[in-house]
Amino acid sequence: MARTRRQNEDGATAQSLFPRCFEIENVDSNKISPRSGQRSVIIGDILYIIGGFNPELSTQIMDEINRFSLTQNRWLESLVPTGSASKCMASHAATSYGRFIIIHGGSALPFGTVKKRALYAYDTQNGEWFHLDKNLSDENGLSRGIYGHTINIINGTVYIVGGTSGNLYFNSVYSFDLDSKVNTKWEILFEQDIEAMEMDDDEHENVPAGRYRHETAVFGDYLIMIGGGEQTRIFDINKLYFFNVKKRKWTKVMTANKELLQYWPLSRKCHSLNQVGNVIYIMGGQTITEQHQPVTLSDVWKLDLNPNNDHPSNYEPKKTKFIWEPVGQTKIPCHFHSSSYNAKSNSIYMFGGNTVVNMGGRGHDIVKRINLLSSLQLSPPTLQHISKRAAYKAHDGNAFIQRQLDESNIVSPSPA
Repeated sequence: MARTRRQNEDGATAQSLFPRCFEIENVDSNKISPRSGQRSVIIGDILYIIGGFNPELSTQIMDEINRFSLTQNRWLESLVPTGSASKCMASHAATSYGRFIIIHGGSALPFGTVKKRALYAYDTQNGEWFHLDKNLSDENGLSRGIYGHTINIINGTVYIVGGTSGNLYFNSVYSFDLDSKVNTKWEILFEQDIEAMEMDDDEHENVPAGRYRHETAVFGDYLIMIGGGEQTRIFDINKLYFFNVKKRKWTKVMTANKELLQYWPLSRKCHSLNQVGNVIYIMGGQTITEQHQPVTLSDVWKLDLNPNNDHPSNYEPKKTKFIWEPVGQTKIPCHFHSSSYNAKSNSIYMFGGNTVVNMGGRGHDIVKRINLLSSLQLSPPTLQHISKRAAYKAHDGNAFIQRQLDESNIVSPSPA
């Protein structure tokens, strides 16, 4: 495991710093192919694995959505899809919205093959695809296709941040109102010229440099950009960038770890992030050493976005002290993976990605895509989750009761 930036001056060990570890789920791994660049969400009791890339398969960019039941602890048969699925689901962006998965962007092959009209919705109840921005005019659509960006939904509005077209990296912010019935369009909230986006972080006062494979959290009216990089460099993960969606303005805030002489995580890209209330968890990813060597990571950290318990209307990032805290480790070092949090089991589920395997001797490391599913329990599961798992196990083979349990997993079309 890669060390944190502060040296072990106090004799701290990896085990004492990172006492908790992801545990492998005991499931049939033959049900799903190894992959990287996929995304995942959890809706109800189902983990959805969305797309991914594997150069060893006949279809290298996957347009499938795989399902894993968290209460039955098994992979489910895929729904027969209807409608046209996105064909660019590698380093795309995805999030849940009621029973729908909202997907944007991504790349086809060769990487950098992107589409300008790339906003989709997938109905998890019947497997139907909807192409939401297919018929937008050039005036109302995005001017570029992107991948490696992030997607979040606040009050029915989609926000996408950053990403790359393959050779340029962006710090742009766009929005799309899912509830709008008239004048549907993408709106530019922030966009810089190419020269400004290619500047280093240190050359900006508050605006992040263009990047991809970062992650984005949400608090109130703020989107918070964390980490990321370019093909051969990474950006400081201790620089948190807050974008106010109403004021359309970036603010940079440094974490307090260095000031407090505490450990802090290595900067990284291709990590994953999960938000549990006001606390974010980051795990894995890839850093780049001073010798320009990529290193795959296995550490897990958390950060409270609102340690002062401020009301969102009074929230001021510049007046808030943010501190990274070590949590644990992933089962193996991994990047380009995906992860999702489930509130009923109170666990983070991590799937797939790239790991590094040594084939014997120095300089003989190769990248290997995996289909490992593991989980990290943050706190005890709810009684509902425990009882449902027990019911599935007790009534295995009883079609009537199994159907009743399945129906309890139906989710409303959109958030209340």
